[in-house]
Amino acid sequence: MSKPKPSDASSDHELRPTDPSTLKRNYLPKTFRITSWEDLEQHFHELLNREIHSLSDLKQWILDRSEVDAAATEEFARRYINTTRDTRRKDFLESFQFFAETITPKLSNVGNELNLKMLASPFLTDLENGDLHVYIRSVRNETELFRDENVPLFTQIELADQEYNTLIGAMTIEHEGKTLTMPQAAKVLKSDDRTLRETIYRKIAARRIQDRDKLDDIFDRMLGLRQAIARNAGFDNYRDYAFRAKERFDYTPQDCLDFHAAIRQEIVPVIATFNEQRRQALGIDTLRPWDTEVDEDGKAPLQPFTDEADLIQRSINCFNKLDPYFGNCLSEMKSRGFLDLESRVGKGAGGYNYPLVETGIPFIFMNCSGTMRDVVVLMHEGGHAIHSFLTADIHPYYCRQTPHEVAELASMTMELFSMAHMQETFDLSDADYNRALTEKLKDAIELFPWVAAVDAFQHWLYTHEGHTREERRNAWKQLMNEFGSTATGIDWSGLEENLDHLWHKQGHIFSVPFYYIEYAIAQLGALAMWKNFRTDRQASLNAYKNALKLGATKDIREVYETAGISFSFSKAHMEDVISFARQHIPDEVQS
Repeated sequence: MSKPKPSDASSDHELRPTDPSTLKRNYLPKTFRITSWEDLEQHFHELLNREIHSLSDLKQWILDRSEVDAAATEEFARRYINTTRDTRRKDFLESFQFFAETITPKLSNVGNELNLKMLASPFLTDLENGDLHVYIRSVRNETELFRDENVPLFTQIELADQEYNTLIGAMTIEHEGKTLTMPQAAKVLKSDDRTLRETIYRKIAARRIQDRDKLDDIFDRMLGLRQAIARNAGFDNYRDYAFRAKERFDYTPQDCLDFHAAIRQEIVPVIATFNEQRRQALGIDTLRPWDTEVDEDGKAPLQPFTDEADLIQRSINCFNKLDPYFGNCLSEMKSRGFLDLESRVGKGAGGYNYPLVETGIPFIFMNCSGTMRDVVVLMHEGGHAIHSFLTADIHPYYCRQTPHEVAELASMTMELFSMAHMQETFDLSDADYNRALTEKLKDAIELFPWVAAVDAFQHWLYTHEGHTREERRNAWKQLMNEFGSTATGIDWSGLEENLDHLWHKQGHIFSVPFYYIEYAIAQLGALAMWKNFRTDRQASLNAYKNALKLGATKDIREVYETAGISFSFSKAHMEDVISFARQHIPDEVQS
């Protein structure tokens, strides 16, 4: 098979396997492909039975194991990516389900056996104080949490997650004879025609509520499975299990609750001020949910690119201006067909950067609709992609698996850094650039209350076992009163049912519980990075790259320190960075 070209990857929305002859393999045969468990089993059998007589033997064993695991990880990634690129393709879904149901459980079991073999080696202590210390700590933690009976439960969760993605991906609305995907419909909410915005918003709301019970059914199954996993591993609740599984050794659940409180005290009032300014600027008596995306001055939505190809090329130019290495990364992804950015019917929701750990090049998936928001999302995912490139040569590959607090620092910082060249590469006037910068900084600040609400909701969900759906709705409603739009001056009259189920649209709650607070932690870090960038651009760029190159070879705090910032989400740190951001919001400065 030849190297996939862009047309190969996009014409039928299938990401095909990378040509094995181009892969850097030392242990696996160049022609190795995974079509069944037996393809992997022979190599795992050899690793389990190989004798380790020296430190050198142990190091080589770890590298060989890494090579096999990387191949399996990439194969899973490829099948997952295909299911999101076209949720209607039964062959994609069946291929993914086969891997998830047949191969993944066996990988978990043999992975535990290999972990135990490594931990039993008398030579392991010689690696404890080097770049593998974080990995070894992770293996110990993983081994302590592993339970055979949890393997099929994880598989059931994976399949339920596919149900969620399929359900969300199938959502469309009809308007004036056209079928609009949810991302396409959301674009209309930036229109200066308030009547049109309300019409579209109500159609979106009605479509979401149509699947309310199905989504609750899926979530109830996931909730029960996760609680069972926690109990099997000896934990009182899934929240405490998740903190251990995510290796949160640097902060506790109580730290998160304190963070929520600080956000409620320091940032919610700021958002209320933003919303009151918006209401006055729009000249309306009451701010409604369909009034939050439109330009306050009644200007048409910024349309900084014409189509997917234009977005890609302008983004490459922007990255090149910032650092040629960044532009080269995105160019390489373009040449390989590893950018799928357009929105289309049947495509999964959301966006992601998925590292292809054996190929060494990541894949970016998005649903763009022609707005400035799409540019920001690509900058975000581009930050993740650059992180993937910068760590691609770290071996074993486990040391590339950075914690989310670090991964999101990479992406959110890139959102802010890239603003330095957004005007010239996207042909924005001074007024439009100031508008884009205002939106970006306000969005950064407005992120915190939503993150706090989502995270606090999950703390409640997993520490209130046996709760009813009504109790769940009430818990969410209370959080909306504390952190949400109802706390910041938005009137939901007549849409209370939609507000009560607004959490359904947040895929993280279904797919990756407790992966969300990291966005707020990393946003604080990114704003601190941007503050440094405004003072010394080159030093900040160097610190950014040096921090990302560490991968997972160092603790979170050391990575942040290498980036030139502190790992902190204290109230004082929050006050400092939020104050700096507000001082640089063009609209705030001019008012």
